Amino acid sequence: MILLMTLHVTLVLVPSRVSPLHLVPATSTDELPACLTKNSYNEEKCQAQIDALYECCNAFYQQRGEDAKTPSCPNASLLRVKMRQRAQQLR
Repeated sequence: MILLMTLHVTLVLVPSRVSPLHLVPATSTDELPACLTKNSYNEEKCQAQIDALYECCNAFYQQRGEDAKTPSCPNASLLRVKMRQRAQQLR
């Protein structure tokens, strides 16, 4: 079975004391749990949503720095490891 999905990543700009605006991964925080629930928590069926979340989190850390915090993302060092692992799996 081939699962085709269209995924739109939304970056929400929010005022902050550290910088005037920062990125918050909004779309993936909605779409990923919905996909996981729909697919009995089988991550293999939600790869597009996971990739979108990681890309959004990567942009968040690039703008805010490695020590930035958000409940939607793994910490920056773990995110980098996960992104490298996913890239190697695609080879």
